[in-house]
Amino acid sequence: MSFQKNDQMIWSVDSISESADVLVYMMSSDGPNDLPVSCPDAIRVAVDQMKERGQWGAKSGEVSVLPTYGLVTPLALALCGTGAIADSNGSLLPLVSRKQNVEQAMAMLVKALSKRKLGNVQIIWANAFQQCPVEEIPVMMEAARIGWKLGHFQLGTYAKDAKTPFEFQLVNVNVPCSYNLVDESFKQSIQMAWDRAGIVAESVCEARELVNKPGNLLVPEGIAKYAEQLGESFATLQVHVLREEELLAKGMGAILAVGQGSVNPPRMIVIRYHGDPESSEWTGIVGKGITFDTGGISLKQAKGMEEMIGDMGGAAAVLGTMQSIAQLKPTVNILGIIATAENMPGGNAYKPGDVVTSYSKRTIEVLNTDAEGRVVLADAITYAKELGATRLVDLATLTGAILVALAHEATGAVTNNQELLDSLTRASEWTGEHVWQLPVYQAYKDMLKSDVADLKNATGPHAGSITAGLFIGTFAENTPWVHLDIAGTSWLDRASGVNPKGGTGVMIRTLVHWLTT
Repeated sequence: MSFQKNDQMIWSVDSISESADVLVYMMSSDGPNDLPVSCPDAIRVAVDQMKERGQWGAKSGEVSVLPTYGLVTPLALALCGTGAIADSNGSLLPLVSRKQNVEQAMAMLVKALSKRKLGNVQIIWANAFQQCPVEEIPVMMEAARIGWKLGHFQLGTYAKDAKTPFEFQLVNVNVPCSYNLVDESFKQSIQMAWDRAGIVAESVCEARELVNKPGNLLVPEGIAKYAEQLGESFATLQVHVLREEELLAKGMGAILAVGQGSVNPPRMIVIRYHGDPESSEWTGIVGKGITFDTGGISLKQAKGMEEMIGDMGGAAAVLGTMQSIAQLKPTVNILGIIATAENMPGGNAYKPGDVVTSYSKRTIEVLNTDAEGRVVLADAITYAKELGATRLVDLATLTGAILVALAHEATGAVTNNQELLDSLTRASEWTGEHVWQLPVYQAYKDMLKSDVADLKNATGPHAGSITAGLFIGTFAENTPWVHLDIAGTSWLDRASGVNPKGGTGVMIRTLVHWLTT
């Protein structure tokens, strides 16, 4: 894995560990200035001087690493800011803001310590939690572990002399001493939050690794094998893969059309989690899994095409979500459906002007073979409904147009059910994975009309993200449905906050929060 599992909480006062290489004080910008009583006077004086000179302000994610020159046992002292806790009137800022500040702070901290190869870490919450109500501590500890693990993810390399990523030997995170003597049930709630964070962070990081895999090392069968391994690892999951013979027998003409230009045939993957046998309600989460997208006959430009290894970000989100769900075991029923193919311009590739018949029996006029994601999802959505999904969320790196509208800052959403989208948006606000709703008017639906088929797969240069989403919605019909276009958020050109360069594993945290709370 690209991150470590050797981080632990210690139920102790803020005494300094003799084995620590670095002692970290987490500090809010508006909390009490005093460092913990365990802090040596020389360090206290140095920190006060930094504040007076404007060299330290404890802003969210602000990190200063200082040598201790033998004044204390650790080789270095790190100050990590968590930002403001309260507004100008002294009222606590919203919990979600403070939680996200802690995630940001821990991500920046782990990057700073990794660069300096300080492998044995002790983290003490100097004043960052002192104003927080005691019931918020589990949330903050969960945020701390999420931020640390996501921030430490490192992009893999296949170089002959690649260096082994730096590993931390031990990371001790002290629970704030003022809360150490609370009852055992409260301690258990903190431990559960800590454990949950580890499960979710691991799922996100594994999804990132999948998205970053080169196209020659991850083809549709590779995603199928990965899903089958999940089923073998977790008894709570049942996995079934439809390979080409079964796809042909069922008449899944849309996904077969997209995949027919490649030597690597398509797959339809079903991952079932039956957590509530008493309920007939099933949530279907459906992911686009194009392992490489050349655009097909409608060939993409060469510049930037290498990033199309990430065109299976929706599939990675489904896999990561199901991996977390399998371990958290919520009382819900979930169907994970992945439509995976490779879009290549081979001699047998589907062509502009073709008419293909989807699993729903609706016909699709192909005007642009590079609009392939919506085509494979047509069959996946229909199949999810057939398997019993009573509400649907699809995730897809669908359109470049969403980057024009929202850059890398938000995921675009289209829906036929406002209540469903609102509940999902609330979850995204909690995790900080922003979702922005796009308008749905009849005029946009009319743009999908075809002269020779039930609908066409491309509508021209305008409203591309909206019409692409509505194409998928045609197959959802009256089933409550949300489409999430993650083309701008699942892949970054440079690191930002808890997200690295490359694949981000976006929407896993949001979906897990939504499905488990």
